[in-house]
Amino acid sequence: MRLLIVLLTLCACLLPADSRAQRTLTLDWTLAETLVALGHPPVGVAQIPDYHAWVGEPRLPTGTIDLGLRNQPSMELMARIAPDLVLITPMFTNMAERLAGIGPVSNVPLYDPESDAWQAMEEMTRVLGRTTGREAAAQRLIADTAARLEAARPRVRGCGPLLVIQLADDRHVRVYGGNSLYHQVLQRLGIPN
Repeated sequence: MRLLIVLLTLCACLLPADSRAQRTLTLDWTLAETLVALGHPPVGVAQIPDYHAWVGEPRLPTGTIDLGLRNQPSMELMARIAPDLVLITPMFTNMAERLAGIGPVSNVPLYDPESDAWQAMEEMTRVLGRTTGREAAAQRLIADTAARLEAARPRVRGCGPLLVIQLADDRHVRVYGGNSLYHQVLQRLGIPN
């Protein structure tokens, strides 16, 4: 866990303090939704219709540019946007070298089976806050989320256990077990997963 926090902190510290990313692009929806929640939405996001179908809220602003497929974004479009920073996650590491030709790339880790998913998400939020100059917004988002979960806990007392799944298609599901972010939320609500 400590190694993950050190890596996340280094990602933010690699940018000079005077070069806070104003125009960000991202292929990753978790990064996109966190940036929106911080009040610093990315200029471009991959697969916007799918983002809205899978993520739901928060909605991306109307003017957000669709960068194409997450695994095959339009490199030409991204180059024309001339971003201050391209944010990726380890899922897109294989594209980092090509994306570096468009602008500075920051690889922000999200999930690691060896670390606590909740702490990793909080640290990712702090990293994005530092990267975009929205540190106070990041701290507020973390505190507000904790407060909302604490307020909801008495209302869901006695619920569960729950099995959290996501329908991927008509033949496949994702099951969210121990150390998934859903598991972490259920723990904070006092609901057995």
